[in-house]
Amino acid sequence: MADIMRVAPEANPAAMAGVAALLLLAFGMKAAAFPVNAWLPASYHTPPAVVSALFGGLLTKVGIYAMLRALVVLLPASRDLLEPVLVVIAVATLLIAPLGAIAETNLRRAIGFFVIGGVGSVLVGIALPSLAGVSGAGLYVFHAILTMTAFYLVAGLVERRTGQSDTRRMGGLYATTAPVSILFFVLVLATAGVPPFLGFWPKLLLLQAGLGEGSWLGGLVAIALLVNAVLTLIAGSRLWAHIFWRPAPEGAATPASASVATWLRVGTAGVLVGIVVAVGLWPNAMFEVLRLGAPDMLDPSRYVAAIGLAGGTP
Repeated sequence: MADIMRVAPEANPAAMAGVAALLLLAFGMKAAAFPVNAWLPASYHTPPAVVSALFGGLLTKVGIYAMLRALVVLLPASRDLLEPVLVVIAVATLLIAPLGAIAETNLRRAIGFFVIGGVGSVLVGIALPSLAGVSGAGLYVFHAILTMTAFYLVAGLVERRTGQSDTRRMGGLYATTAPVSILFFVLVLATAGVPPFLGFWPKLLLLQAGLGEGSWLGGLVAIALLVNAVLTLIAGSRLWAHIFWRPAPEGAATPASASVATWLRVGTAGVLVGIVVAVGLWPNAMFEVLRLGAPDMLDPSRYVAAIGLAGGTP
């Protein structure tokens, strides 16, 4: 990568922009960015919940992190040319994802749309790669790994208790599964970016990046972030109310009693949610990591020098 950074500025700008566009398409498909994101909600609900947790927590983050490295670190000049396209993709991903979650009745498919909304947030940091933008994007990846993994684990617990995946056939679980309902609601708030949970801090940094841009593109992105937060809160609250608060539909099966394995799964999700809460309340260590790492994403000269390519190919 250091060698690419060294020679890319000397290459034909149009050719490099084409390469960057192809990388954007490839990694965007992997990350489930608009408009190549339909595969995610149509696939993550099919495997066992633990596998969905692994996919939701890690796989899309690989794609979005690769995009961050390729466009911000390796090909910054080509990224500048693609900036309007990146802003359109980020805004569309931010707005369409929570609307999809509101319309969805399958629990894990709805969570898949939350995963896509998070990808839109990271795309904001790539579209506006200031120090705040890159810091917010990196921090959002960390937040989404924890939150989405826990969300799929909790969804698996709900499906196991009800024997259903359709939220229209669920209800009345609050009285019998209060710990699970609390975990679910905390995850909704964290995903929407409500303080004091971890999801608040990256969204604050990304808002700062948008408003600090001083252009209409930055303002558009900031508005999209706020609308995404409100729509995500509506979608998540609606899911919570349908599953836990409203009475169970007539003829619904009595929830199965909790086994030892079920409580172990509750404990695993509880640990992840505990980290989301704790890091949100005490974020200083997290900001210290960002202070050390984010500047090197924008100016990788220290990285290039560290592997001996600062003065040419050794």
